[in-house]
Amino acid sequence: MLWFYVLTNVFFAVVAIYFSYRYEKKTEQVERQKKEIARRMFELSLLQSIADRIGYSLNLESISETIALTAENIFELSTVSYGVVKHRNISIKTFKKEPVDGLYIEKLTKIIKDAMNESDPATRDLPIEMIEAESKPVAASDQFASAVPQTYFNIPMMVSGKLVGMINISSRNHIKYDDGDIDFLNKIVTSAQNAIQRLHDVIKTEEAKTEKIRADFTDMMMHELRAPLTAIRGAASLMLSPALAQEEKDKMPRIILDSSNDMLSTVSDFLDAAKLDEGKFKLNKMLCDIVKVINEHVEVFSYAAREKKITLEFDKNVTVPQFLFDQIRVGQVINNLISNSLKFTNEGGFVKLKVEVKDKEVEVTCTDNGIGIPESKKAILFTKFGQVEGNFEKVQPVNRSAGSSGLGLFISKQIVDSHGGKIWLDSKENGGTVAHFTLPILTEDLTKPATPTPPVQQAPASQAAVQAQAPSSSTAAPQPADPAKLPN
Repeated sequence: MLWFYVLTNVFFAVVAIYFSYRYEKKTEQVERQKKEIARRMFELSLLQSIADRIGYSLNLESISETIALTAENIFELSTVSYGVVKHRNISIKTFKKEPVDGLYIEKLTKIIKDAMNESDPATRDLPIEMIEAESKPVAASDQFASAVPQTYFNIPMMVSGKLVGMINISSRNHIKYDDGDIDFLNKIVTSAQNAIQRLHDVIKTEEAKTEKIRADFTDMMMHELRAPLTAIRGAASLMLSPALAQEEKDKMPRIILDSSNDMLSTVSDFLDAAKLDEGKFKLNKMLCDIVKVINEHVEVFSYAAREKKITLEFDKNVTVPQFLFDQIRVGQVINNLISNSLKFTNEGGFVKLKVEVKDKEVEVTCTDNGIGIPESKKAILFTKFGQVEGNFEKVQPVNRSAGSSGLGLFISKQIVDSHGGKIWLDSKENGGTVAHFTLPILTEDLTKPATPTPPVQQAPASQAAVQAQAPSSSTAAPQPADPAKLPN
């Protein structure tokens, strides 16, 4: 029985040891998992914090310093440094967490420079600019463990395959940084360089777009000004020619005048578009007669209409009350609509203008029986430089010289919108066009602060009695001023 008792005790002892071993291993595994989860949560939190601090910056020194200061608070180290590649040099800044001497910094600088040269040989000839950050206070008893870095590692920062910086961690002691430490710092650097890369790509794309717009703008400006300048030069040359008949010479001043007006109109459109972009486009509203304004601009275009054998009509026998609007800017809208209709209407066609009051708005329409606009192209006409390709080729030779900066309707929309109105087109290809715009009938500018009403002073009883006996005609509202006397 003794042997059975001994065997039983041994068996239970072995089982106890086994399960104790299993328990310890399981406990260690659980603790490792807890630490790993805690570390990953910390990493995510820290990466998000760094991303928030970096924001949308392209300042590599600021970004590198953010990474360096983060590493300083996480890793066991003596120094953390960053190197940034500039146009003429490499700027290296070192943060000391422990006291190190000049020889240490010298050796560290060479380590960083060699690492940058290895990553990008183009940095080999760039001189070093050293920036030493303020050291944190350390205990007076702390002694140098070594005059040179004993442990270090470097992580490069790359953008578009090009080295832009280097992060370095070093220690005067022998420290074994595990793969998790290096991987964590690498994640921080990668996160930063990805943010820089994305912003760099966006800026590069926008710069390309801006350059294309600038080039297109210059080409368009040259094209639009070349035609009237060529016409002016040609007309002036013909006027000096002794062989030209007097009847033909008499036509030259009109060509020069029309071409000059076209050129001034083009320049004005470009200047107005620039003002719109800068937010400097302002209205000068006053009480005006819209019928009178339209009629004046119709008369201006009457010569061009007769020359192209197009009937230009305006029904001015309509009563519209005076209201607040900028007659110069609204005149631009009317000019653009009439000009477009004349350009795209063939010989023998018509252009008719009409104005009518609808509710609390005035609606102006310009109708033609020209070549019309495809439905799919209407929207682009109110955008900057928006034109319908091929439309100029559809008109007869008498209108073949018609050109456009593509700004007329864009500016017109801004003018009408600024007044609180609307502008739109009804058109069919080969079926003519009706251009509409509306303006609200206002007699008080609601965009300006109201003028405070002065307090009413109480008149003496004797004066009040006299006022009460005054004839009713003396209190009648003043009549509006004569439209003809209003400033243009």
